[in-house]
Amino acid sequence: MTLLSCYYPDFQISSSFEIPNHLRDLLHEIWQHHYEELYDEDADGTIPLEDAIKEVLDALWSEDDGLGHSRYVFMALILGFAVSPTVEAYLPDDTRPRIILILIANWLIQVMKSSIWDNYAITSIHILQAPIKLLEEAKITDNKELYFTLKCLEELSLAESKKSSISNINNQLFPQVSVGTQAIDEALDVFRNALRVLERSQAREALLEILDDCFEGYAVFPGSQGKRDLFNWWLLEVLPATWCLEFPDVLYTMNGLQQVNQSSPAIPRVLLKFL
Repeated sequence: MTLLSCYYPDFQISSSFEIPNHLRDLLHEIWQHHYEELYDEDADGTIPLEDAIKEVLDALWSEDDGLGHSRYVFMALILGFAVSPTVEAYLPDDTRPRIILILIANWLIQVMKSSIWDNYAITSIHILQAPIKLLEEAKITDNKELYFTLKCLEELSLAESKKSSISNINNQLFPQVSVGTQAIDEALDVFRNALRVLERSQAREALLEILDDCFEGYAVFPGSQGKRDLFNWWLLEVLPATWCLEFPDVLYTMNGLQQVNQSSPAIPRVLLKFL
């Protein structure tokens, strides 16, 4: 793991994303607070981190047309990419992150194709096509893995109850609660919960679990150093991108910031190597 620098000392949202003023004001308000859970020196414990996160998630939610749910799923996808290097570092041959990222990307594609909010969907569908194409390429060379992924895609598309289908897939992928150290256990927990985000009734709870694994746990990187900076990345990069249903300009991983190549015709190159 590389020594993490402070990448976000100032409140500055990328001009790539147009967000409403009420969301910008909320992010700025939350930015100004100090949180004990993030090891902020000036934290006094008056505002719990979880309360701030819940307030932001509520701002992303929309009861209309499933837009809020899709934003939650898109955030889970982004955080999955951020956590993938952790799994790769501990379990380099583990295929579960790739399978789950493909399932999530496929879910988003199907929702966006059938949605009425086309202004959000047009560019994102184009970006998300690559994970599905990977099923036909050499990225998945193991027949057992390919067969399992296709069966999961079929099960999710046909199931009347997504909750039971997701639970079944998770039970097959994660038969053990713990497989080793805190870092790998929490990184895998991110993917377990990322799949749960696909079920609307579980989405908020599952996303809170993911964010807890990232900010207070070791899913992205171990230790306390850089936790506030990781949180700032989430505020300034992930949340505006999630609102617009796009990928952020950069990913925060155990290796630090990694630039996302938005000029890629399918999916940013930095993301391709995680699949």
